[in-house]
Amino acid sequence: MKWIIFALIAAFMLHGCSGKTVYVDRVVEVNVPVKCKTKEVQPAKSGVNDAETLADIIRERDELREAKKECD
Repeated sequence: MKWIIFALIAAFMLHGCSGKTVYVDRVVEVNVPVKCKTKEVQPAKSGVNDAETLADIIRERDELREAKKECD
């Protein structure tokens, strides 16, 4: 009978502790594996007349497609 009462008291005390939130100020470093590294894409300018600029845009598009294939 004593063990039952002890178990009930312990359960009640532990239940009261579970509702408390303790905030700790510290830096936590998280290492997240990066599967794919992508670069920012600038929006294409309308009315591109320069052949080199157009070639750069096509090259970047192809690089992004290749990077996407590696990620999939």
